[in-house]
Amino acid sequence: HLVERLELLNQGAELGQLEGKDPAAFSRWARKMGTQFDSELGSDFQELADRADAGDDPIERFDAEHTLRYRIDQARNQSTDNSDDFLI
Repeated sequence: HLVERLELLNQGAELGQLEGKDPAAFSRWARKMGTQFDSELGSDFQELADRADAGDDPIERFDAEHTLRYRIDQARNQSTDNSDDFLI
């Protein structure tokens, strides 16, 4: 279940992998997050990694914490909204 997986995600540890503002570290992190969560978060982490690898400097790299927290909050809200559909 997505909400449970998001609860288990250690955001601090994930963001700690960014090693400052290193573009290569951002690319590795975004690719990993994309592999784990792109389909569920409706996000574009894979695309961000590809852009960083191509030399583009995605704005999301400068505040990756906000990007991650925002996407997780969106997914939680959507999951909550969808679960309301099943209430009688």
